[in-house]
Amino acid sequence: MMRKFIYVIFVFFVFSCNEQTGIQEVKIDNKPTSDYLIAATVWYQQSAEMQAICYQTFNLAEKQLLVNAANCKTDLPKAVVVDIDETMLDNSFFEAYLIHNNESYNYDLWKKWVVN
Repeated sequence: MMRKFIYVIFVFFVFSCNEQTGIQEVKIDNKPTSDYLIAATVWYQQSAEMQAICYQTFNLAEKQLLVNAANCKTDLPKAVVVDIDETMLDNSFFEAYLIHNNESYNYDLWKKWVVN
């Protein structure tokens, strides 16, 4: 008898939970936002870790460049090739602009920011 009672309570509980979740509507705004950028931008602009990573990376690159230049047996000019975006150019200000204006990345905004 007790087993039947527990079964009835369980079934009632399952159906009542399903009913509640079925009644609630979830509205999703399909407009893209830049909310996901907030933590990343704050970290990039303000963390000591980011600053330390930059110093570490450039110091290591300088060491490696000196070693490679010393061991190079040609008279060809030496060059360092880097990606400008987020390497030599701090574009976190553009990301902050997107956050502030609730915009998402688009090429026209990027081009306007880079040119100005």
